[in-house]
Amino acid sequence: MATWIFIRRLMAAFIIDTKVSTLLLTAVFYYAASLMLMTLAGEAAIVKKHFFFYYLVVTGSSVGYGDLAPKTIMGRYIVALWVIPMGLLLFGVVIARLSLWVSGVATMTRQGLNTIKMRNHIVIIGWNEQRTYRLIELLHSEANGKSIEIILCVTNDIENPMPGKIGFVRVDAFTNEEAMERCSLAEAERIIIDSEADDVTLTTALFCRQLNPACHKTAYFKDESIAKLLKTHCPKVECVPSVAVEMLAKATLDPGSSQVTMQLLDSTAGITQYSSKLSIDGTLSYAQLLRHLYLQWNATLLGIKHTAADRIDLNADKTTEVTADDIIYYISTSRLDDSALMESLNQLPRNAV
Repeated sequence: MATWIFIRRLMAAFIIDTKVSTLLLTAVFYYAASLMLMTLAGEAAIVKKHFFFYYLVVTGSSVGYGDLAPKTIMGRYIVALWVIPMGLLLFGVVIARLSLWVSGVATMTRQGLNTIKMRNHIVIIGWNEQRTYRLIELLHSEANGKSIEIILCVTNDIENPMPGKIGFVRVDAFTNEEAMERCSLAEAERIIIDSEADDVTLTTALFCRQLNPACHKTAYFKDESIAKLLKTHCPKVECVPSVAVEMLAKATLDPGSSQVTMQLLDSTAGITQYSSKLSIDGTLSYAQLLRHLYLQWNATLLGIKHTAADRIDLNADKTTEVTADDIIYYISTSRLDDSALMESLNQLPRNAV
């Protein structure tokens, strides 16, 4: 029993430790030696050009179709004592190495240890269990059937929670540049930071600004004072505060307000709030935009954010001018097609209220 265990361990070590270059050299030697031996044995039909490689593979792997077989006594002994035993050994080692490699790649991918090469994707930094599940679900539903690539980056000791749906990277710290490169952070189009602690969110946001200054960044904070601190250093980072208290007060004074808010945020059912950056020629009035969205697109305009403004002008005055690069916010059953919307807006008469 001990001898058998020793042999198994020896074979396992041989399979794992054998280098690819050694396997290739062994395969070349096996082919050359087999060809020489079969030639010496006078097996002219087998060693013909193009035939021998085929014969060696099917015989050495013990498949043996029977269409080619040694005719001489010496040829049969060579096959029995060299070609088949050595072929089986080589095939076994190669298959075992391939199996180990595939298994290793799958394990590393599942555990988030691989580097994921992507561009124009979304990186979610932080893990909050059901909230993160819900966040990913909402992001996919917002895409309206379009392909959207998401990479989840965590420090938690977990495996990919949604294999096949998202990329997954596990790092030791969100500010480790070498580790964060594995989620293609510098090539991301959008970054969402939702860590368990506000101080980690703050430092991560500062790190992301340095590594990818151009992309849109969103950070969730429980403490509004830390969010304000981040805005002083990174004014372009969109800080999302906890609004539980505000929603509680609003729902108390205006019953049903929480349901309205939740439905506007939930893109999986009913009317939802969306935004669009305008790409138009000239100037439109808010009233024109309001009428056009409702009559032509069955959407309701909520407000507008001018290019240089910090705040959103909700239910703006009807004479408010709307120009290119302004962002409009509206509610609709689904996200409007931006190119078609801009084309229709450019056909409206200018300077009308």
